Amino acid sequence: MAAISSYPISPTHNLLAPVRAPRVRVIAPSADVAKPTSAQLTEASAVIAQTGWLEMLEPLMPHALRRARGKHLGGRKPEMTLKALLTGCLLLAIMERPILIKDVWRLLAFGIDAGSRKHLGLNPKREIIERMVSRAFGLVAATINSSIHAESNAPLFDPENVKKLLGLDPDDLLTGEDHQNFIDQVLGENEIRLDAFIRGGLRATHPTDAEHEGDYALDGSYISSWEAPNRSRRRTTYIDKNGEKQRRSVNPEEMSDPDATWWSKKSGPIASRGRLAGSNDSGLGYLITAVTWVEKDFGPNKRGADIPYLIDHLSVKTANTIGHREGSRVIESMISHHEREDAAAKKCDRVRGDILADREYSNTVAWLKSMHAVGLTPHFMLHKDQTGHTRTLATGPIIVDGIPYSPGMPEVLRLSMGPALFATRDDRSVKAAHNLHRKPYRIRAYGNSRQDDGSLKFYCPASNLAKASINCANKPSSKRGSTTRIQIGTAMPVIVNSPMPAICAQSSVTVPFDEVPFWQPHIPGTPEHQWSINRRNLIESTFSKIKDEATQSVRRGTFRVMGRAKVSMAVLFNAMASNLVEVQRWRLRKAGVRSLDAMREKVARTPRHHTRARIVAANKREEAARARAARVLLEELGAVVNLGTGEILESSSPPTPLP
Repeated sequence: MAAISSYPISPTHNLLAPVRAPRVRVIAPSADVAKPTSAQLTEASAVIAQTGWLEMLEPLMPHALRRARGKHLGGRKPEMTLKALLTGCLLLAIMERPILIKDVWRLLAFGIDAGSRKHLGLNPKREIIERMVSRAFGLVAATINSSIHAESNAPLFDPENVKKLLGLDPDDLLTGEDHQNFIDQVLGENEIRLDAFIRGGLRATHPTDAEHEGDYALDGSYISSWEAPNRSRRRTTYIDKNGEKQRRSVNPEEMSDPDATWWSKKSGPIASRGRLAGSNDSGLGYLITAVTWVEKDFGPNKRGADIPYLIDHLSVKTANTIGHREGSRVIESMISHHEREDAAAKKCDRVRGDILADREYSNTVAWLKSMHAVGLTPHFMLHKDQTGHTRTLATGPIIVDGIPYSPGMPEVLRLSMGPALFATRDDRSVKAAHNLHRKPYRIRAYGNSRQDDGSLKFYCPASNLAKASINCANKPSSKRGSTTRIQIGTAMPVIVNSPMPAICAQSSVTVPFDEVPFWQPHIPGTPEHQWSINRRNLIESTFSKIKDEATQSVRRGTFRVMGRAKVSMAVLFNAMASNLVEVQRWRLRKAGVRSLDAMREKVARTPRHHTRARIVAANKREEAARARAARVLLEELGAVVNLGTGEILESSSPPTPLP
């Protein structure tokens, strides 16, 4: 355990985030009129102006399309402007209120003054009705909706309407293949537009003076749909002609939200998850996949630059989407946006560093490959099946916990303690001390990183390239020099006597990606690895903020829209508001403010169950240590004492009084 003393594990951060004043609970929807302050209105207007949404969406509105085609079919320009609609939605999220269409209407109609309405493009003299807001919201959603179930996309499946859109005569032939290609093209454009819509909104909340150094965390979370699953998705049983009970499948036309699917954190086929609806670990809805900023890793107890922990990119997909594939797609989309933005600004590509993820992603080799392809280095925890001595490479190294080691490493170090639920700090310390003893035997990689093709170029720890950190009989050059190095004798009994393994005969070996897919820069379980992995907790706090019922909430009922496009808009506005709050707190930290309410009385909450168990275990260890110390002292004095009562049972000499 002495080896662990210089590697403190999971210390508390010295830099404390400011504490906001306590807020009242979210009011009931439509209970009153939302009245934003002047500062909130100014901030929301400035953010909307930076998103690029107006330039992207205005030309796609029906009146703009008619004007562009030279077809004036009557009517007038809509009273509700996109600027007013989008600003109103963002204001509700900033004010930590549910994003409901009725509340957006009330805010624009009664919550701001005439001057502010004029600034948003509204006519102060004309009345705003709820239908205007609802229709404008639907038009925006239609431009970014790629669902085949959406009502706005229904005309795409009408061959006669498609002929008109393509400029064909009614007598012209439209083959099924051409029709499907047209549908795929339009829906694909909408999907690209949705991704750009999300990126534009999040980018507008990022400060330009943040010193982010290219490290990210990835995670996913589920949210429930507004659809009532127990009513709209019930299956009716019937008796077939053979007299057996059958269950009628549900048609998409009968569903209120056909884009939503079942999700569950329990194992089992998706078809059986309907019965879990309503419990905390299952439901009907969508999968949110988000990427957040994290600080750079400088090792244990060394903090990087203070940055705001912002959401860089996200996506909303149906709940049964495969998580690791969507995670790869979101990361690749984010990198593509970065490259386009840097090229437009005529800047060098931004730095790409580490990517932190849980086992849902890192357990898949395809995800690890995709992360290397975009220039990110994964840091992750291993699954229990990936720990211990898993294989021996043809070139000689043995793989333990995903890391190559010298074949001369002792057998006891090849054993892994594995992941444990509710591991205490002492448990992690013991594991770290065990894994630190492997460090001299680790086979090093050039640059401590992969090469461009994903392979790793290794050299033995007994070679001159590693400054002969150990002495090995297979490397005669390592026998020279200090005699204090670890002696491992020969690695031959582990492999074969002839021929000598490549790692012993050559100065270096190159191993392809597929042979060492779970390689990481740090040895798993060591303090350096734990410190790096703990940065992933920041994305958990991000989801806790946007799903908190008292702040930016995306729980069922706080947004009452259905369909992936509209749900994406609701999630995006809440994520933007969360980013703005985080930027504000970051600026306060830079200004030296550590607490917004330092005089407020701090009330400690009741410890959680496993926290109480750790406290009890620590007290028992301390009591046992005191008893052992007392027993040793009494044995030195030659006395036998009942530790329960303190009575001296026997003594070889009269006890001397203790000082």
